[in-house]
Amino acid sequence: MNILLAPNAFKGCLSALQVTQAIDRGLKKASPDIQTFVVPIADGGEGTVEIFIQTVGGTYRTCEVENAVGQKIEAQYGILNDGRTAILELAAASGMGKLASTSLSPMKASTFGTGQLILDALDQGCKRIILSLGGSASTDGGTGILSALGVKFLNESGYAIPTGGGGLAFLEKIDLSGLDPRVRDCEFILPCDVENPLLGPEGTAAIYAPQKGAMAEQVTLLEENLSLFNDLMKETLRVDVSSMKHGGAAGGVSAGLHAFLGAKLISGIDFMLHEIGFDSHLRTADYLITAEGRLDHQSLQGKGPYAVARRAKVRGIPAFCITGQVPEDFNPLEFEAFHAVFPIPTAPMTLETAISHAEALIEFTAWQVGAMLILTDKR
Repeated sequence: MNILLAPNAFKGCLSALQVTQAIDRGLKKASPDIQTFVVPIADGGEGTVEIFIQTVGGTYRTCEVENAVGQKIEAQYGILNDGRTAILELAAASGMGKLASTSLSPMKASTFGTGQLILDALDQGCKRIILSLGGSASTDGGTGILSALGVKFLNESGYAIPTGGGGLAFLEKIDLSGLDPRVRDCEFILPCDVENPLLGPEGTAAIYAPQKGAMAEQVTLLEENLSLFNDLMKETLRVDVSSMKHGGAAGGVSAGLHAFLGAKLISGIDFMLHEIGFDSHLRTADYLITAEGRLDHQSLQGKGPYAVARRAKVRGIPAFCITGQVPEDFNPLEFEAFHAVFPIPTAPMTLETAISHAEALIEFTAWQVGAMLILTDKR
C-alpha cells in the first residue's frame, strides 16, 4: 500500500512538513507495512519558501525589515541554486502572523517591508522574483512594496500619502521617476492563493479586510480607496486591474504589481505542483492524504488540498483530507474530490486547545485513517 502525503500547513500552528510527519507517524502506528511518500505542499501562502528550498534547493537569507505596522523585525527569504531566482513570502514581512492580534491596523498596515525584501534580492543579483502572497495583514494594493522600490504616491500638495489602504484616500498623483531601474530587467511571478478580483462584492476589501481587523465602515472606505487607486492606475499606466482573476490577492498586491511591474499572476498551487513534480509522485500512489487547518468554501478557490484531491480523482486515486475544522454547513457534494474528510477534534475544545495539541490530534486521526485503509485492503 503506497500512500502519498501532500498536506498544507495548519496556518499559525504547524508547517506542512510538521503536518506530514504527524500523519506519517499515525499511519505507521496502524501498520508498519504502509509505505508513504512525502510531498508537502503550499498554495502560494505561508510555507512556500521552505518547500522550495527543500525540494528545488537553495539557501536562506535574513534581513531586517519593517512589519506591516512599521516595527523592525527580521524576515527570511530564499535564493535558489541558480543564483538568480529569489523565492519570497509576503507573510514573512507583511503578514498577520508578524503582528499581535491587538496590533492589527487595517487602514494603516503596509507591505513596505516586503518591498525591502525585494530590494535585498535585487542587491544579490536576482533577476527572477517569486513572491507568494498568502497571509497579508494589509489592504494597500501593493503601494507599500512599490514605495520601497521608488514609486512615489502623492497627495494634491505633492507630499507622500499616509501608509496603508487608508492613505489611498488622499492619492492624487503617481510619480514613477524614482522606480528602481533594476526591476525592468526582472521577472516577477506572483503565486496567488485566491482568485478574487481587486474590487466588487467578491473583491479583496469585501472578503478579506474583515479578517485583518476592518470594521464594516472601514471595509467600505477601503473599497472606495482601492477604486480610486485603480482609476489613477488607468490614467497613469493605461491598465485596468479592477476585475482580473487573482487581482485581490494579498490586499490587492497582485493587481498593483501587475500594473506597475508587469508581474505574472498565477495559481499558487498549480505553480507549486509543477515545480515539485507532483504528478510524477501521484502516479505510484494507491491513496492520497492531504490536510488543511480549516476546510471551507474558500478551499474550493485555488487552495492546495482541494487541488491535489482533484488531480488524484482524475487518476482514480481515493483522496482523504485531515482537517482542523469544517464549516457548520459543510456539504459533501461541494467537496466531491475528497473520498472522505476527517476533522481532528476528539471532543469539544477551544481553538487554543486544538492548536496546542494539533500534532497529537493529527497523528491520532491518521492512525484511524490507516486502520480503515488496512481493513479495506485486506477485504
